[in-house]
Amino acid sequence: MVDSRIFDIDQSIGLSFHLAGVVEEQVIKGKIRLLKKDAQLSEMGIQFDQKNEAVLNNVKQYMGTASLQII
Repeated sequence: MVDSRIFDIDQSIGLSFHLAGVVEEQVIKGKIRLLKKDAQLSEMGIQFDQKNEAVLNNVKQYMGTASLQII
């Protein structure tokens, strides 16, 4: 678990994640634009760096194959 007190508006961050069907870890840089914190929950809005087209294309391709299930 990450301590949310270390985050602040306009802070540059790197977000790393894995996508199903893609072997390598995806890393995209961004800047925190919105930050909401309380005792139990932290939410942030991130403006992603458009320069990393390879990662963005992988995300777009993955989202194009994703489906939503309502249960």
